[in-house]
Amino acid sequence: MPIPIGGPLGIDPRVDIVFHAIFADPAHEAVRIDFLSAVFGLRLLEAQVISPYSLRDFSEAKGMVVDVRARDDQGRFYLIEMQRRMMPDLPQRMLCGWAKTYAAQLERGDPYGKLRPVLSVWVCEADPFPDAEPAQLTFQVRDAAGRLLHPDLRIEVLQLRRWARLRDDLLRTPTGRWFWFFNEAARAEAIPDAVASPALEEAMDVLKAFHDNAELGALYRSRESYEHIEASWKHGIERAEARAAAAEAHAAAAEAHAAAAEAHAAAVEREKQAEKAHAEAEKARADAAEREKQAEKARAEAVEARADAAEREKQAEKARADAAERELEALRAALAAASARRA
Repeated sequence: MPIPIGGPLGIDPRVDIVFHAIFADPAHEAVRIDFLSAVFGLRLLEAQVISPYSLRDFSEAKGMVVDVRARDDQGRFYLIEMQRRMMPDLPQRMLCGWAKTYAAQLERGDPYGKLRPVLSVWVCEADPFPDAEPAQLTFQVRDAAGRLLHPDLRIEVLQLRRWARLRDDLLRTPTGRWFWFFNEAARAEAIPDAVASPALEEAMDVLKAFHDNAELGALYRSRESYEHIEASWKHGIERAEARAAAAEAHAAAAEAHAAAAEAHAAAVEREKQAEKAHAEAEKARADAAEREKQAEKARAEAVEARADAAEREKQAEKARADAAERELEALRAALAAASARRA
């Protein structure tokens, strides 16, 4: 049977002051034990707060108080974080928070064997890994074959928006009641049987205290307004940065376009010069061919002239031979005549 809570309380457990009142108050150890046991699949007997909740942290804080630190009876450390907005470097922030807590365990000269596991859980209102199907993601360091480097590092991510689509499946898991709590508790009129537990009832009592107590209610509204203002401010900065990046990209694109146009013009000019040089080379080759043709004609004419000269020389030689022959005949005739006279 559902457990009545006196109507919708209108208190969102994701607002930082409420989140810390639930998980960082030493008085609510049972809630921490139930939540951490469900998330990490452990059977915890103890989950003592390292960073206790204090109203002063929120009445004087200008920024959001983000993490809850706890330690169990075996010395393991726990980081509980509520993330309401998506951030581009959130995975690095997850690693950085884990690394700082892990490294802070050692002092100078301490052996590495002193280190205890640090288990981190991030409750995310926006999905930091939208391409991943599960509502709860487990991150550890493994090699390509799946071998675990060391169990000291473990980061769990609860993607709250998956509740709407995976509600029935989640209610069959240990973390299902906490998915219900973060998504539905503010507007619920009763605790459903499917999620009811002493720890969840205790967490709902914290919401009721903020609803019933004027001072707590005023702090809640202040923190809720601050979160909206901060979110709007960050959104404005992100939009301004996005516009600046877009303008820079546009300028870079314009510059690249101008450079491309200049390069194209230079290429056209080079092509024009190349065509001119080609035409001049063709003309030079044609002129050279014409000169060669004229030279060949001159050589042919010279050969013909030499042949004519040789023929004329031959004719002249023949004429001289004929003249000599006639002169010889005349000489013979004269000798014959002289001989006849003497006789």
